[in-house]
Amino acid sequence: MSSPQATSAEPGISFAIVLGLMAGFCSLLSAGAAVVLPNMAADIQISTTLSVWVISGFSLAYGVTMAAYGRIADVVGLRLPLTVGTIVMSLGALIAAFASNFGILMVGRVLQGLGGAAVPVLGVAIVTSFNDFKLKTTGLALVTGLSSAGAGIGPLVGGLLEHLGTWRLSIGITACNAILLAIIWRQVPHKKSPARFDLIGSLLFTGVATGLVSVIQSVSTGITVRIVGTVLLILTVPSLLIWVKHNPNGFLPKSVYRNKEAMRATFATISIPAAWFSTLVAVPIYLHSQGLQPIEIGIVVAPSGLIGFLSAKYSARLIIKIGANRTLIIAAFCSITALLIAFYGSHYAHPYVMAVSIYMVTLGFGLAQPSMVTRINQVVSEDVRGIALGIAIMTIFVMGSIAAAIIGGFSDVLGIDYTLLSLLIVPIFVLGLIWPTKNRPRW
Repeated sequence: MSSPQATSAEPGISFAIVLGLMAGFCSLLSAGAAVVLPNMAADIQISTTLSVWVISGFSLAYGVTMAAYGRIADVVGLRLPLTVGTIVMSLGALIAAFASNFGILMVGRVLQGLGGAAVPVLGVAIVTSFNDFKLKTTGLALVTGLSSAGAGIGPLVGGLLEHLGTWRLSIGITACNAILLAIIWRQVPHKKSPARFDLIGSLLFTGVATGLVSVIQSVSTGITVRIVGTVLLILTVPSLLIWVKHNPNGFLPKSVYRNKEAMRATFATISIPAAWFSTLVAVPIYLHSQGLQPIEIGIVVAPSGLIGFLSAKYSARLIIKIGANRTLIIAAFCSITALLIAFYGSHYAHPYVMAVSIYMVTLGFGLAQPSMVTRINQVVSEDVRGIALGIAIMTIFVMGSIAAAIIGGFSDVLGIDYTLLSLLIVPIFVLGLIWPTKNRPRW
């Protein structure tokens, strides 16, 4: 991954704040859109079932391109892919906001996803490329914290914008990221690498990611998407394996996927999206079933934004004091606690107790992502840092999609309470993966 030239002065904290705000807008986009679906569907005259694609289409495009942005940045530098991604996302936001029919709306949403994926991956990569330790840790906390805050206040902001004006404001607000990028554009690192970009490997990896996310989301999007995703996986997985074997320094470098410590750090974080995405789906559904309106649900969920920001802010101190390994263990226990609280609240009909589960898992996210990034930054070389971070953040997203799909697919059979309880297997697996032993010391 590119780093600033040695002769250049590194940016200050204000630079990291702007990057954090950009990440926050991306989280706001995905969290705030869900609450405006009913009015959106009525306005452009589509069914509620079809309106789900407004979320699914964005999520699919968002998830499959994360790793690609990381690898592109390894080769061409950070500035170009961040610029292209932000422009595409902002253009998509404007298209979606002014859409007169479902087709145009979907074009805008897909563009938002394709472009928006650049921000969380490259934002983290930018701040970890800095030489100044204080700027690096503070910047990482700001990007993670403001991203978490955006997700927490997303439902409230989406509901307020719709209440004050129209759902189009909720969908189009991320166009503001173009303005934020213009403020910091000259300071974004742009040092290039002599490596050649592996286009075929990139296409094959994106095909695998598209197939995987499509199969996961087919719980809500239907059998056609499941078939398309399955066919993609059948075609691309063997091809990618063969290509990677013969191109060890290509899009998916051998030095990354054979790096046990980088892979352990990547999978050590999956307990957070398992609990976070499942509660973000389950809690609003349950609160709505208890008679709460979208804006009321947003108010209940909103404190999680502040919790996420503060936990990320203090995560750097915790990582320095006890290490990334123990910080991830604390985050896994946060996930366990969140799922148990959500189970209790839904099983014994205490809706506001359920909301506490989101607060707890947001605390865990603020601790987990900086720990994961810190560890990956320690164990991978600079020239493959982008793809390593891209894969790690994409893994978080995929696990979150799986958790959300489990809630959507099994709640009618098991009930929301026992479906949430079943997800405890994920943080328990993570604890087994990272718990220090004689043969696996803490890091």
